[in-house]
Amino acid sequence: MLQGAGLFQAWRADGENDFLYVEDPEEAEPHPQFQLSLKYPFALVHGQVLGPWVRDESLNFGYAGEYDFYLQRYSQPVVSRIQNPGMWINETFRDSGARARGGWISAPWSLDLGWWHESNGQCLSTESQYETFEKYNLDGAHAQDYVSMAWDYFALRMQGGFYQPITSAWTGHASFRFEDRIYDGSAGIASNTEENVFWGNDPRYSLISWYDGLRWNLGYEIGCLEGKGSSPWVRKAGLAVDLRCGNDFGYRGQINAWDLDAIRVSARYSFTLDVRMPWFFAAPAYVPLTAFYFNGWGPYPCDYMDHHELFGAGLSFH
Repeated sequence: MLQGAGLFQAWRADGENDFLYVEDPEEAEPHPQFQLSLKYPFALVHGQVLGPWVRDESLNFGYAGEYDFYLQRYSQPVVSRIQNPGMWINETFRDSGARARGGWISAPWSLDLGWWHESNGQCLSTESQYETFEKYNLDGAHAQDYVSMAWDYFALRMQGGFYQPITSAWTGHASFRFEDRIYDGSAGIASNTEENVFWGNDPRYSLISWYDGLRWNLGYEIGCLEGKGSSPWVRKAGLAVDLRCGNDFGYRGQINAWDLDAIRVSARYSFTLDVRMPWFFAAPAYVPLTAFYFNGWGPYPCDYMDHHELFGAGLSFH
């Protein structure tokens, strides 16, 4: 928790921090995957009382990364999938009295406004480099994984939710998150966006804004309150769905039509479960398990216009 205005605080989680085992049925390359998402907040305002609300404001620097580990590959077994640094202003409003309203208690509501860079950290930037890699590299069959993709965007993110007491020891938490990305046509300080580099594919469906830009997350979780009774075998369980689609609904000049088919929807369904493992330690310990199913476009920058199904399970730390 932020302790005061103008104080730097430690890095903290800002999304999924997962270690997963992932399988794509079409590629037959099951592999481990590591996801990391952190932020470093610098408090600007802390604890300002505004009627029934308490306002916090912070400047945040964050990083999200995703890496795949292909033990079957020869020269490049670690594949960088997502590199997503950013900086943003956060406004958070907390209910000063946590007052129940019809059995529900308001969770903190927050608003982020900032700039992010997203890329895959790869190096193949021209068609000749791609063809050389495909022909001579031992991992040439996976050349698309190493095509450089990059873009910058401004984004507005909102999230909030409610808590619902279920029993004296258990509570439910309904949450939502919304994000709108506006791609600015650049990638880094002095570079243009790297998209539309699927050589040989249909160029009409190549802009990232036709596949990504609007994101929604809806979730519900039940959890045991600390200090309420004995340690249960399951401390927390939750379900969530993540949806995303393009936000470029405009006129397609290069194909001379309004093309709503270019707005592709992707969905990710996930389940989390904290299970007690008392035989590991003297005190009760919990293992945060997770599983997911993805059906949609991408989900990585290198293949955002290709449709995939992914399954995965592993550990999730938040």
